Amino acid sequence: MAYFQQTEVHDRVKTFFSSVLQHDRLAHAYLFHGAAGSGQTAFAFELARVLNCSGEGDKPCGQCPSCLKIARLNHPDVKYVFPATGKIYDSPRQLLELQKQKAAHPFKALPVSGYLNIPISAIRALKEEAKYAPYEAAYRVFIVEGIEYMSREAANSFLKLLEEPPEKMVIILITGDINNVLDTIRSRCQPVYFPALPEEAIRQIVSREFPDSPVSTGLIRAKSHNIEHILETLEKEAPSYEEQASDFLRAAIRSDWVKLNEIIDSLIQKKDKHITDRFYETLTQWLADAFHLRHLADEAELYLENQRAAGEKFAGHYDHLDYKALITLIERHQAMMKQNARPDMTLSHLAMQIKEHLAKARENQGNV
Repeated sequence: MAYFQQTEVHDRVKTFFSSVLQHDRLAHAYLFHGAAGSGQTAFAFELARVLNCSGEGDKPCGQCPSCLKIARLNHPDVKYVFPATGKIYDSPRQLLELQKQKAAHPFKALPVSGYLNIPISAIRALKEEAKYAPYEAAYRVFIVEGIEYMSREAANSFLKLLEEPPEKMVIILITGDINNVLDTIRSRCQPVYFPALPEEAIRQIVSREFPDSPVSTGLIRAKSHNIEHILETLEKEAPSYEEQASDFLRAAIRSDWVKLNEIIDSLIQKKDKHITDRFYETLTQWLADAFHLRHLADEAELYLENQRAAGEKFAGHYDHLDYKALITLIERHQAMMKQNARPDMTLSHLAMQIKEHLAKARENQGNV
């Protein structure tokens, strides 16, 4: 059995943990440190998958129920804590959305800024969870990113968990600067140094996150192989399909042809059908999410988690919308484009058709 075959991380880290697993020498606590943006958090989630993977053959398989749950961060035995503002920690829903976002895209930096810390309340919640044996997995895995952001009170409270670790639990602490971690915490963890990501690993990650935006060697070197900074740069340059889908629907509702033409021009200017195809797929996902929000509310698992608020607002306006018919309409226009229909005319016609569907839905709603 092999481990971490599809994992983008420095070979040194893979070799170390493969040996640990093969010889059954798993420590109860690790302290991941090293170059910024070298994939520590992504590897922490990957290790959680390996420890709990129920698939046959190489691990993680990425397909078993446990692997899939961890990827969506709805596994009861895997917890993730990160430094955030007090406002975020006061909003459980926003906190959960960011946690899920990190699990889905672990190489990307979370969009949080301001005064960041890990509050004592987050540590107390972990300690409460630690009282219980694994619910359904072989190991409980607690991932704490930004350990240096703990308050003194939180760090002292967390220390007690490290001093008396429960069985079948692995704690992974992550820091950007090991020198800022309390000696009492460092001494109770096995440190693991993460070198900068190799160029080939960075290219693999970028190709998955931004298929339309190849990364240059110059950018990789300019960003010192920091994958978070590289992805942030590409995100600013790349088209945001999710935002475009939301804006397209909003403009169609309002018959805002200035905005619609702006979106259409941005999609077709590179004359790359792959870009337009991705837009159609995202538009379909956006509406599927709105449908799930309409019927499942907070329980809905979304394709586009960061569009939840916009999707909820949309779903609230259209109680009688035939989502299936609307999605079929989009798929039909997508098929037309693949058959060499003019993309600008196809998108314009789609906008008019969407407007008609939504107007009909509001009319039916008013007649109830």
